[in-house]
Amino acid sequence: LRRIGMFSRSLGVPTTEPEMLEEIARQGCNIAGAAVVMTAQGEDLNIRAAAPPIDTLDDAAWAAARWAYGKQEQAGKGTGTLPSSPWRFLPMRTVRGPVGLLGLRPDGDVDHPLMQALAALADQAAVAMERVRLANDAARSAAHEETQKLRTALLSSLSHDLRTPLAGIRGAASTLREAWGDLDATTRDDLLGSIEDDIGRMTRFLANILDMTRLETGEIAPRIAAVALPEAIEAAIARVPGAAHVGVDLPAGLPRAAADPALLEQVLVNLLDNAVKYSPSGGIISVSARLIGDRVALSIADEGVGITPDDLPYVFDSFYRARRQDRVGPGTGLGLAIARGLMEAMGGTIEAQSPRPDAPADGAPGTMITLTLPMAI
Repeated sequence: LRRIGMFSRSLGVPTTEPEMLEEIARQGCNIAGAAVVMTAQGEDLNIRAAAPPIDTLDDAAWAAARWAYGKQEQAGKGTGTLPSSPWRFLPMRTVRGPVGLLGLRPDGDVDHPLMQALAALADQAAVAMERVRLANDAARSAAHEETQKLRTALLSSLSHDLRTPLAGIRGAASTLREAWGDLDATTRDDLLGSIEDDIGRMTRFLANILDMTRLETGEIAPRIAAVALPEAIEAAIARVPGAAHVGVDLPAGLPRAAADPALLEQVLVNLLDNAVKYSPSGGIISVSARLIGDRVALSIADEGVGITPDDLPYVFDSFYRARRQDRVGPGTGLGLAIARGLMEAMGGTIEAQSPRPDAPADGAPGTMITLTLPMAI
């Protein structure tokens, strides 16, 4: 019982199949001096772990191993099947079927106490292997389900966020083609301007999809440098339609931040675009900064309707769009997810607060997004 309990404890720690196989081999080695763990590979067996390490077995041992796995009975040393082999092979199986084969090379005779220990190890190892495989199957199933959810969200977003600007472009282009001579210059300019705006929306949407794909595949490699935050903020403001009125309040002597200049600018663009999107007409958007130890904190705050407590934990998830005043917000739900991915790639953090800490008691709750980055050395 003590040995079974020891096996159970030691085999309960590994969480991956390779780790589990190594632990089974170690435990077998402790009992018999040498052990191998084998699993089926097609119609043959493959050595997956060994203690001490070995690459192959002699012909007699391979014959005993194949017989033991095929018949699901013990074979080799101390048995009636191929006893000339120095190895003894025990099937590892559960009620669901075989999971592998445990091979041991005892230094002496295979007596009853040794056989009890070997059988207990094989039984415990089979249960542990099945547990790990079931956990891995569950993880793969969950990952597949999450992938399907993201794919569905992407297709839904594509159908909406591309269809709307395309309809606008088609309508404006059709009007210009059919009634060019009947339209005054101002109307023609307005229609052309709407086409340009819709093309810009589509371009930003597709750029977000590309950025998200690059983040998830690890293609983005930050080039960290000392970044002057005032220049990065002004560059981002210039890229966001409707952000010209954003107020910037930075302390004198603010140190440079360690970041990738292009990636940080993109983060700020995404956050400012989000603030503009959810701010009421005439609402104030402010950018401020402060030092927190050896890090620089940069905050973007708006006076919008804020984010509900139910939505707040998920605002940085891909394709998540919070509800604002009983309606789902516009956009793809990628802007904040990309901002988080880029910040993490640069060694920074990002968090959202709503209501904003300085929101007036009689005013809109607003939202504050805060970035932190290391100070440049």
